[in-house]
Amino acid sequence: MVRVTTSKKKLKAKRGAVKQWLNERRHKPLADTMKLLNLKLQGHCNYYGVNGNLKAISGFYEYVKRRFLVTMRRRSQKDRFSWEKLKRIWMYYITPPSIKVQIWS
Repeated sequence: MVRVTTSKKKLKAKRGAVKQWLNERRHKPLADTMKLLNLKLQGHCNYYGVNGNLKAISGFYEYVKRRFLVTMRRRSQKDRFSWEKLKRIWMYYITPPSIKVQIWS
């Protein structure tokens, strides 16, 4: 069966762009950053969300989640942004990835 997957080259470039964007948004209000991040992730999911690509989309979401945690921990010298706090905030603001287009029935 032929599968449609995200190009590794494009995925690497997208990860770098998200990393840079999160670093630029580090000291902005958290609610605004999360709303914009949700829009970015939904756009990624809408573009790459076809049958057979859920693994790549989920991997990108997990990368963004880990990178967001690292970025938020760099806001101060104290490590007050825990994994549990991230999970609560993530569940509130971010919608989970899903397949948007069924190209095979």
